[in-house]
Amino acid sequence: MIRKAETMRISRTAMAVPLAVVLAGAGCATSGRYVALKEFSVSKLAEESSPLKGCVVCVKPFASSFSIDEQLPDKNTAEPPNYTYVRPTKEEAKLWDEEVRHRKKTTSKTDWPQIGYVRNGFGMVMSKVYALHDPGLWLADTLRADLQKLGARVVDSSQEADADISVCGTIKYFKVDIYMSMWSDLVVDVELKPKAKTARTRPFHTRAAQVAWIGSSFEFYQSLRECQQKFSRLVIADMELLLKE
Repeated sequence: MIRKAETMRISRTAMAVPLAVVLAGAGCATSGRYVALKEFSVSKLAEESSPLKGCVVCVKPFASSFSIDEQLPDKNTAEPPNYTYVRPTKEEAKLWDEEVRHRKKTTSKTDWPQIGYVRNGFGMVMSKVYALHDPGLWLADTLRADLQKLGARVVDSSQEADADISVCGTIKYFKVDIYMSMWSDLVVDVELKPKAKTARTRPFHTRAAQVAWIGSSFEFYQSLRECQQKFSRLVIADMELLLKE
């Protein structure tokens, strides 16, 4: 039979463990988190053969029109068919960490948009998440790289008149919320315009969630990266359909 004093000691120990975790999480989170929006290789596409092969595609930078405190404008998310998240290699993770250090030294906080929060186990905001690169340039660069891998010739706005199809857009919502898990949402109004045809605009909403294990900045990037990969594949699929019409 366990004595009363021993029972109380066990109870206090059990209560101290989650409290220590909360306090430790709060202590490490208050310094802020900084995310480099940059890729160092092209992620493998679900389908390597594409009607975009040989086409001229104009990709213009995506504008940013979002606030961290705005409500999610569209809750209807989309998933690319047969999509599997492509994880970065260890070498890419090291390059990413180096990029974070470089950007923090060579740029200032006024250049870093806030893109999320870190919260403790009680839901209290303990820190903010900042992007060290322009989200709109990041989306354009990654989309451009994916199109080139499919065999398209990608040009900028100076050669838009020669393009078979052009793409641009505005980021309406972009946020990562770290609370037990990491939840990220990306909503972009995308305009696709085939040559000599009417432009079409529609929203793309991608979402990703991952378990928060150690709370490193690179870990925070993973759910954002997944949103970007899904977004790129959905936009490319729409472009392929428009070219077939």
